[in-house]
Amino acid sequence: DGLAVGKALRRDPRTCSSRIAMHTSMDESVVRSIFDGYDAFLPKPCEAQMLGECIERLLRQPRAGQRPAS
Repeated sequence: DGLAVGKALRRDPRTCSSRIAMHTSMDESVVRSIFDGYDAFLPKPCEAQMLGECIERLLRQPRAGQRPAS
């Protein structure tokens, strides 16, 4: 499931700095109690525009320890 994938991405040194957007019908507080390593949270359902804005925001924001993209 998505939570397991997120946890695996954070554990692997090759993917630990990847940006993760959680898109789920679960309540955010429940997700955060299980896995808080995501960078954005999108509730289901969400509009395509909301998803696009989220992706743009994630691409502009560097993860901890990274320099901003130019």
